[in-house]
Amino acid sequence: MLNRSTPCGAPRRGAIVPLLALCLLGLIGIVAIAVDGGVLLDQHRTAQSVADAAAMSAAIDLYSNFPTNAGTDPNSAAKNSALNTASKLGYTNDGTRSTVTVNIPPQNGDHIGESGYVEVIVEYKQPRSFSRIFGSNDLPVKARSVARGLWSAFKTGIIVLDLSVSESLKANGTGTVNVANADIIVNSSDASATGGDGQGVTLKVINGAFDLTGGVKSNTTLLGTVNYNQPPTPDPLAYIPEPSLPGTVNTAKGLQPTNGQAKPYLQALSIKPQDVNGQVYILQPGRYDKLPNFGNGDVVIMKQASANGGDGTYYLNNSGFTSSGATIVMDPGTTGGVMFYNDPKQTSAGISITGGKVSLSPMTTGLYTGISIFQERSANVDLSITGQGGMNITGTFYVAGGAIKITGSDASALDVIGSQYISRTLQTGGNGSYTVDWKAPATARQRLLGLIE
Repeated sequence: MLNRSTPCGAPRRGAIVPLLALCLLGLIGIVAIAVDGGVLLDQHRTAQSVADAAAMSAAIDLYSNFPTNAGTDPNSAAKNSALNTASKLGYTNDGTRSTVTVNIPPQNGDHIGESGYVEVIVEYKQPRSFSRIFGSNDLPVKARSVARGLWSAFKTGIIVLDLSVSESLKANGTGTVNVANADIIVNSSDASATGGDGQGVTLKVINGAFDLTGGVKSNTTLLGTVNYNQPPTPDPLAYIPEPSLPGTVNTAKGLQPTNGQAKPYLQALSIKPQDVNGQVYILQPGRYDKLPNFGNGDVVIMKQASANGGDGTYYLNNSGFTSSGATIVMDPGTTGGVMFYNDPKQTSAGISITGGKVSLSPMTTGLYTGISIFQERSANVDLSITGQGGMNITGTFYVAGGAIKITGSDASALDVIGSQYISRTLQTGGNGSYTVDWKAPATARQRLLGLIE
């Protein structure tokens, strides 16, 4: 029988309120993480966008002034451009809420100390909202960006641009074409894109490779690494504007080697007047509408970029340039190099140099740095150079719409004929040999502008 005065069990204590408080604390923590975490993620995206925009702003300045400053920032113009861009986007670099650091050149990453590169680091202190229950300090947000703005030599000795023609790089004869320290690129997809007729020539790459879209004919020997089925390479100099036609026309006047005007130039070149069997031509940079055909025994002295306002450009306005055995040298009393710009005006007026002692080097500063021959892009006339053991021509030969035709020398001393060829097609022939000697200071620049880190 039950004793009704005895309870069935012990009374329970009320634990709901503390448990609810603990649950609410956890829920608030989750909300704090969700809300403040979302804000942080959004702020980081904003910070990254600001860093990218500021880096690009500085890179554009480096790019625009590269011919003068070579990728440095002597007057802090690029740095100030980055800071101004960041400020306009809300990162004022006040040191309290936001900090913007601009390093030219970068001090971190893959391009430490490299000219033409800029590193931007932005930091922002994000105020807390719900997460104040965990602390009162602001939440740090940090983003980094690296951009480049530079003109850079590219390690290609030969680029043949045509996309489909057979024998776009036509190699005839039994000589050897040596390309030193750079690649050979042939864009044509034809099965016989590289190779020609006859006994065949040897194409040799030293410290480089062949990048071929199409095939190779059996009579052509390739020495070096060969990469087949490569995608075509766009014209790397398509960005360069063509020179403007000067208003003043220059004339080429032949002088006797004993002429008082000619003597100082010959003396500076260690050429004795009695050793000159032709005439002496002293040419200034600028426009030429008509030039004589220079022959064996003539001496052609070309003043360099520092000579006048012609900037070292010899603008061949429907005149072409033809030499057969002449001595062609640069005036040692001037500096800065030279460049032939050939505009044949829809005629056959091209550049043809055969033999002779020829010593030319390209522009050393400005828009056309590294270029020694530039032909109007739509012109399909040939650039033809034949070596006979006395040539030392450096620089880029740029004939985007035509053919470059080079014949080497069978002399024991190799001709150096150019540092880089960029042309629609290329034909090399003869039983002699020559070298395309790629060196960064003596070749054209491609322009690089964009974010890289």
